[in-house]
Amino acid sequence: TEVCISTQRIFDATHVVFAAYDTDTQEYIITNTTPNSTNLHSMHISQSSVSHSPQRITDIESFSATLSEKITQNHQTGVVVSVTLQHNNSLIGVLLIINQRHEFLTNQDMPYATQFAEFAASHYNQLQLTTALNESERRYRFLINESSNPIIVINAHDIVIHMNHAARKLIGVDSIDIMTFSSFFCP
Repeated sequence: TEVCISTQRIFDATHVVFAAYDTDTQEYIITNTTPNSTNLHSMHISQSSVSHSPQRITDIESFSATLSEKITQNHQTGVVVSVTLQHNNSLIGVLLIINQRHEFLTNQDMPYATQFAEFAASHYNQLQLTTALNESERRYRFLINESSNPIIVINAHDIVIHMNHAARKLIGVDSIDIMTFSSFFCP
């Protein structure tokens, strides 16, 4: 949604739609839009409708009749700029920048739309990586903390940085404030 709103501001667009590419169905599924386009969520766009190179479309009906019908319910549509988002030669989705007036989104805007799509693809990929890392860390912490085996994590300086519940119960401590591992074995 942030990318859609930024795109709307930069290109003075009436609508911006991001459709994620689904490798299973080989279709684009609209997942994010500007606030005025929420009626487009979950709509499918066939892969054959979208060119891998940026395109300026003045006849949206020829691009996607369903999309055209949904958008024209509320707004008149004049032109659509379609740019695909790719990262490391992997298709992420497509960004559709829509304006009511033909004089907007000219062919001179195409290089800027392409550059913005590259930025958006990089941002999207970074977001996916961050989400995956957070989920992995959450699972790791759950496994460590809920294990019935005592687990103690120490750093290179012999300082305890984490102790699960079983380890705290075994050692008889409630917190690990500046505790060294070797202090467990000193007489």
